[in-house]
Amino acid sequence: MRKILTLSFCFFSTLAFAQKNSLDSFNLKREKKLQHGMLVLSSWAAANIAGGLVLGSTTSGEAKYFHKMNAYFNVVNLALGQLSYWGSRKNEGKKMTFAGSVRTQNGIEKTFLFNAGFDGVYMLGGLYLHERANRHTGKKRDQFRGYGNSLILQGGALLLFDGIMYHIQSRHGRWLDKKLSGVELTAGTGHAGLTWNF
Repeated sequence: MRKILTLSFCFFSTLAFAQKNSLDSFNLKREKKLQHGMLVLSSWAAANIAGGLVLGSTTSGEAKYFHKMNAYFNVVNLALGQLSYWGSRKNEGKKMTFAGSVRTQNGIEKTFLFNAGFDGVYMLGGLYLHERANRHTGKKRDQFRGYGNSLILQGGALLLFDGIMYHIQSRHGRWLDKKLSGVELTAGTGHAGLTWNF
């Protein structure tokens, strides 16, 4: 009987260790995917800032304001991209429970969906400014059109980025969904049970 108990303990300990390693690997891959995304966002932002500053000072009219807004808009993108990148690097080796992993994964997916909604607002704001341009002439018209076109472009680019990042993270999160689908809660008079089919 003692041998059976010892073997059972060894088997379940090995199984629990393998599950923990799989969870750690899952969390590490999630953070790496997030870091790659933030590097893409930061690169887009840096290119827009550099191009916007150079072209904003060498062009005139509508184009001048378009390039200037691209630079202004992407200062925020660069800051957010870098803060998220370094935050993710900090979380890289962090040990998480299964429940913590689920919460973190769901939070990241919801963040990208929420951001996609804001991206649509940027584009609508750009369309509004573009429409306002028709009520003005001269410098004001150029400003409204340039800023509007920039917001449409930047909002569209961010919508594409957030959509792709949501898809990548959502696909990655399916591993957790498969693990959760094996959990079964049972209850009856005087008893309750939790079964994990793996």
